[in-house]
Amino acid sequence: MCNVFFRTSVIITVISLLLLLNSVSYSKNDPDAPTRLLTDLICGEYDNSVTAANELREYPANELGKWIKQFDNFPKIKRTGTLIRSSHHINDSLDAPSYTYIPDNYSRHKPTPLIIWLHGGVSRDEFVGEDAEEDWKKHPIVELGEEEGWIVLLPLARKDCLWWNETGMDHLNWLIRESKRKYNIDDNRVVACGFSDGGSGSYHLAMMNPTDFSLFFPWSGHVVVSTWSGGMEVYPANLASRPLFPVNGGRDGLYPAGKLMPMMNFLMEYISPDLCYSTYDTASHNPGYLSEELPLFSKRVKAIARRPLNSKIFWQCSDTKYGKVDWLEITAIDTTPIPDEEWQQDLNFMQVEDRITIGFMADREFEGNGVRVESITDDTTSVAYKIGMIAGDVVIELDDIPVTNLNDLGAAKSTKERGEQISITVQRGEEKLTLSSQIPPAVEYDAFPHKSPYGSVEGYRVGNSFHFGTYRVKDFSLYIHPEMVRLDQPVQIHVNGRKLFNDVIKPDSRLLLDSYLKNHDRQLLWVGRIDIRL
Repeated sequence: MCNVFFRTSVIITVISLLLLLNSVSYSKNDPDAPTRLLTDLICGEYDNSVTAANELREYPANELGKWIKQFDNFPKIKRTGTLIRSSHHINDSLDAPSYTYIPDNYSRHKPTPLIIWLHGGVSRDEFVGEDAEEDWKKHPIVELGEEEGWIVLLPLARKDCLWWNETGMDHLNWLIRESKRKYNIDDNRVVACGFSDGGSGSYHLAMMNPTDFSLFFPWSGHVVVSTWSGGMEVYPANLASRPLFPVNGGRDGLYPAGKLMPMMNFLMEYISPDLCYSTYDTASHNPGYLSEELPLFSKRVKAIARRPLNSKIFWQCSDTKYGKVDWLEITAIDTTPIPDEEWQQDLNFMQVEDRITIGFMADREFEGNGVRVESITDDTTSVAYKIGMIAGDVVIELDDIPVTNLNDLGAAKSTKERGEQISITVQRGEEKLTLSSQIPPAVEYDAFPHKSPYGSVEGYRVGNSFHFGTYRVKDFSLYIHPEMVRLDQPVQIHVNGRKLFNDVIKPDSRLLLDSYLKNHDRQLLWVGRIDIRL
């Protein structure tokens, strides 16, 4: 028995030594170790990145920051000038597809802007454009990407993976970080743009999760769609964190510029001086005006880089999952009812709902005469619900105005007012039916309903001195970047008139690497974090 045990032990020991000799081991004595480790950290799969981060923690934070910022050893790309299709396995019932366009002149050694296009029509059962690779190749934003040498990311959405629900936002975060793992992305030029629901999604990201982005271009969208369609509470005051360039058409049947102008004036006056609103008076809900808009888009992408280390900062949230912007993070909300401070009045806008909607989703693949009903919305007050429209009906007239396509339907709806009678003629199989009802009257409501307790932090810094005012916030954190303060001198934190912190920040390699693993941002490399408990 002893001999057997001894031989077994020897075999196990030899195998262990062989495995150890064949494993990758890095040491500060190995001059090539940082290069290999950085490649694993920045370009490797998650497990490899974590292993590399653990090894790199023995290096000083200032060296790590310099190495990561200057890194350019990204993977060689086999195919350029074409779309690359990929899929993200979110859960057992959801695999989300996307396309990425890599321009012909892409260089893995040069930081490249990343343009993210958010499409419209997201409330469908299937992913929009999943099998439309040839159409995506001809998309104006892809053609612009080739012309300018920019990478274009085309995520796809459907009703359970929206731009404005948690699943869709997590998916988009993953796509951005995956892109930064594969390609040399310019962290300070990641741009969100989109049309219709994609424009509304751009607004949503600007209010909920702007840190990754430099600019937002909401084209033919509406700032309130995400909160009313997705149910997430959004805070328009957060729009001040990034420049926005919204556009609407004067003849848009969904979001006409004239109807949105009062809200845009409110946002520009009270919230964001960096919001630049434009209108195309003759444009309908159609992206045709992008031929004029895209040259302006190009100039702005080139001219305006992200500035995440600004000396002034503000953030507001009810869900601390979305409590971080740049170097500030709200980590706990105080739910105790208290009076609003004067500076913390809920900035809201009284919205008048007077759009003419019928209450159905159109089948955009229908090529026949008229507008085919794909599905009826759940709104029991809608015209479609009250007159008994069903999926498969084809709308051919509205108040005796012929309807041959969606543009005709939009033009016919524009002749109506809330509270009026409306008649809709549909073709249902072999039968032609005229159905009538009253359009619901116009109603007033808060554009941004807030039912949950929310907290806010407003702050500024002068040199190494930070000053904050808080409202209903129990805890928050601020992150320190070497370009924000002098690390050889104490940092002072004043909150609501009280000095709560006064100490020198020691650069922390572990924090720098952990935050990089989370964000894959080579510019925002935090070397310190100060947690404030109120």
